[in-house]
Amino acid sequence: MPQPARDRHPSDPHGLAIEKADVRKRGLARRASLSRDERDAQDLAILGIAQRELAAGPHTVACYLSRTPEPDTLRLVDWLRAQGRRVLVPVLGPLPDGRPRRVPDWAWYSGRTHPGLWGIPDPDGPALGRDALADVDLVICSALGVARDGHRLGVGGAWFDRALPARRPGTPVWAVVRSGELVESLPWGAGDECVDAALTPEGLIALG
Repeated sequence: MPQPARDRHPSDPHGLAIEKADVRKRGLARRASLSRDERDAQDLAILGIAQRELAAGPHTVACYLSRTPEPDTLRLVDWLRAQGRRVLVPVLGPLPDGRPRRVPDWAWYSGRTHPGLWGIPDPDGPALGRDALADVDLVICSALGVARDGHRLGVGGAWFDRALPARRPGTPVWAVVRSGELVESLPWGAGDECVDAALTPEGLIALG
């Protein structure tokens, strides 16, 4: 992913939005340029590292459900469930009255999903509410890129930036990225949540 010249926390929100949009565009193009074999090879490496790091716990994990071309997490959540772990996953589809959600709800992963917002899998089963994230010991989130100081850049929905404050203080957050998506710096703003580690094909890399 091309790197901006420097971190920014500007007083100009419009300028920040333009810079983020430019980095997102380049990051999405980079992901789209990978062949299926390249994606699969990196995703299997990420899965193996996650399995090694999580072999002894924690018992309760929150993890996003991926869609192509994101790094795959569907095999990871199935593996966690097979290990007897409880897995909390986001519910992004509309509210029962049809209004869009601004903050994800959460549901326990049962292994069954249906297509949700923008084709993102939504879990079957009842939504537990926004505060359910306080019940987990680790959060695994999506990202288009992660900086070594811990700032992450998502696809622009701000789902995790609005959701992460509900976790218990001290609960670690890992962002899943492919090779080349861990960079020196990213544009960031006051509402952006940092992450503690990047889960990459090369290993789990502490940040910040």
